Amino acid sequence: MRATNLQEAFESFSSDALRLEGLPLYSVPGEVEARRAVASGQTPDFSFLDAWISMVTSASSSGRTVRRIRLVGDPLSDYEAFELGFGYPLTAQAGEQIRVLARSTSPTPLNDYWIFDHEVAFSMQYDPAGAFLGADKVSPADATRIIESIESLWSAGSPWTAFRLM
Repeated sequence: MRATNLQEAFESFSSDALRLEGLPLYSVPGEVEARRAVASGQTPDFSFLDAWISMVTSASSSGRTVRRIRLVGDPLSDYEAFELGFGYPLTAQAGEQIRVLARSTSPTPLNDYWIFDHEVAFSMQYDPAGAFLGADKVSPADATRIIESIESLWSAGSPWTAFRLM
């Protein structure tokens, strides 16, 4: 894969996209209102997920996989509970495969990453409040180690539906 940036990687991956998500909170436009609605017992508007759901559906329909390993706290943060209970059901229905692992059991502290086709890694950068700042392509030498670590976390994780019931 010759992608030089995250957008190109999403447009050109041929078999697998894997996300390691480890922050206890992300600041995502659209989620604030959805979280408020959930907290007040109202039906949330998840239209901010439409583009993501469309991409996951398209990838799944073409035989590609989109996976996510989510590291969570014990107890879950309010944000993590929101993701598990409201966001993940929608993206899983579109075909995203999601596993969850307690952050405390992660053998290696890692940053957030996207991995494409088991060979290219992008380190995701966030500010202290969880707002996305950008993605940096990882050198091939570092990517090999990072990919092995994240695949190990994927293997150790539980399907998100099972984790929710624990």
